[in-house]
Amino acid sequence: MYRNYRENSGVSEQSFIPGNTDTVNIDLTPRLSNLNAQYFYDYTFVFTSLQTVSVNVKLDGQDWSGPVAYTVQGPHEDSGTTAPQIFEEMPAGDYSLTYQSGGPAGAILDGITPSTINLSGGQSGTFTMNFITLASIDVAASLDGQPWSGNIDYSIEGPKEATGTNAPQSYHDILLGLYTVKYNSGGPSDARFMDITPADTEDITNGENAAFTLNFQSFNKLNVLATLNGQPWNGNVSYAVSGLKPLSGLAVSQSFSGLPPGQYSLSYISGGPANAVLSGISPAASQDVSSTGEVNFTLEFTSTGTITVYGWVFDVFWSGPCIYTVQGPVTLSGTSLPQTFSDVPVGEYFVDYISDGPPDGYYYLTVPETQKLSTAGENILFDMYFYNWRYFPGHPYFTSIPVTPVIPAVPAADLSVTAIADNYTPGGGWYYNYIITITNSGPDAASGIQVKFLVSGLDYVNNTPSQGSYNSGTGIWSVGGLASGSSATLTVHMGVSTVTGTVITYTAELITVVQADPDSVPNNGNPAEDDQASVTIVVS
Repeated sequence: MYRNYRENSGVSEQSFIPGNTDTVNIDLTPRLSNLNAQYFYDYTFVFTSLQTVSVNVKLDGQDWSGPVAYTVQGPHEDSGTTAPQIFEEMPAGDYSLTYQSGGPAGAILDGITPSTINLSGGQSGTFTMNFITLASIDVAASLDGQPWSGNIDYSIEGPKEATGTNAPQSYHDILLGLYTVKYNSGGPSDARFMDITPADTEDITNGENAAFTLNFQSFNKLNVLATLNGQPWNGNVSYAVSGLKPLSGLAVSQSFSGLPPGQYSLSYISGGPANAVLSGISPAASQDVSSTGEVNFTLEFTSTGTITVYGWVFDVFWSGPCIYTVQGPVTLSGTSLPQTFSDVPVGEYFVDYISDGPPDGYYYLTVPETQKLSTAGENILFDMYFYNWRYFPGHPYFTSIPVTPVIPAVPAADLSVTAIADNYTPGGGWYYNYIITITNSGPDAASGIQVKFLVSGLDYVNNTPSQGSYNSGTGIWSVGGLASGSSATLTVHMGVSTVTGTVITYTAELITVVQADPDSVPNNGNPAEDDQASVTIVVS
């Protein structure tokens, strides 16, 4: 380069870059003509060495070539659209590289090395743009093996951390490396988190995508149902469920959820439809809830009534030992006449005589031959007839063409029970009495009377029956017999050991009597009948 160091010389500054020769020719003729003889002029030629700048690209540490836009900044600026590329004849000085766009697909610039280059004395420098491949992470959820979508809280830990609030969800521009997904909360209702598949940690390399699935399983659910004569029934019934999580219930239908997987068994305790018995539990009393997630236990009840079998020698009422069966939906075994069978399922029944009966008597027939117990609480009667030639020779029942006997009236006693308290609001530490009364309204005398009145053993003090005896352990008052029109009373003395506001209800019920009751069935638990009564007190 030559440069004019004098002012007003008329020679302007010019510059050039030497080529491959050491000789430089400069035409100064136009300018020398203007020289003033009074002045001296100095021309200085200054030469500068030129350098080279190279630009390379690496992808995940490996050389890469392709389109990429950048600028080289320094004493001389230039730009490039591809790599690798060499920039020659660069003046000495400090240079830097600025990335603009482009580069390997699916990758981002992780840095430029070195950040600056100082060139002098004909040196060469190299910039390297380092790109790293990006991946994506997909997070999904399943419920019982089926895809599920909704709110769920989880976190992603790794070179690039993230949090999620729903699934499915995708995360892009993920740096390569080891990633772990952690479940925090949420997910399907009535379900529990099980695991993450294929694993909760994955190593993402070579630009592949990663998929994590958070798996949930519905809480195991157990339903207790009931039927009466094959039809759905709802009401009060006591039962227990044994298993890893013991349960109990007082009504059906009822559902229990959140059960640990395992074997569960249902046991019936008491209650159910009035005048009905439990005939079975379906599909089984014990089931495994770990495979299906939900099972049903159905308590199957069958309506019941009462069957009474009487004995007659001709038309004379007889009682005593006799062996027979009552056959139908169930088989009942009889050992005496008369005998009453309670809680008998509805259906068609007949009596089959086996042995014994009146002394020197011979079984003849049962009237009626068959009979249908059709409604809950119904009481049907069978009369077994015997004959004895010694005492009744030539009786028309036993001619060559027997006739249907005239069935005499069955002894009947209409029994009713009442229950009262002499103080319905006793205070803590007080004493009070229950008075139970049983009355025989006839028309016949009653025998073999028993009444059940079971009270809490903690509060029981003593008892005073007008006749018979009372067992406080079983609650059975053995009354004995009552003539038509007579009554008997039982007074049970009690104390108060519970807190204020406690409601206490006890029930008294006729459970056995030899004679038929025309308007009620003993021991059937039916509060609508007059042979049962309840009394309630409230502790004040």
